[in-house]
Amino acid sequence: MSAPATWTMPRDMGGYSDLEAAMLAAVWAAGLPEPVAEYPFARCCPHPKRDHKRRGEPECVSCDTWGAVSPMHEYRKGRAWRADFAWPEAKLIVECEGGIYSAGRHVRGKGYEADLDKYNHAALLGYRVLRFSRRQIESGEAVDVIAQIIGVEE
Repeated sequence: MSAPATWTMPRDMGGYSDLEAAMLAAVWAAGLPEPVAEYPFARCCPHPKRDHKRRGEPECVSCDTWGAVSPMHEYRKGRAWRADFAWPEAKLIVECEGGIYSAGRHVRGKGYEADLDKYNHAALLGYRVLRFSRRQIESGEAVDVIAQIIGVEE
């Protein structure tokens, strides 16, 4: 493993689940670059420009190009999501999947489908989405895969 990263771990981990805190600590200990936590992403418009015209609706609030995206950019009827962690410059999103053995939200019907929507939209925006379980985070497998994708030698 590398030396600890040059960024500083947050003193207050109250905003993180225990699994997210474990991921952040593993990333830091591996010397990886600091991720953006609770990274917001959205497709600026959920449907083609021509559909706006057909229904007489205005186009996107902040732009006139369908599909143009910035992290905080939201269409008034669109959908915004937050990724657990992201390295935006590498177009990488990381999700910590908790509750997979305890019938948690991520594995029940409605929650699972909501996650599918989120991951599919991230892929449409060009992000690679990595999903890790507690075992993968605690074993170091997660940071090994992240390091390979963002091009950091361990």
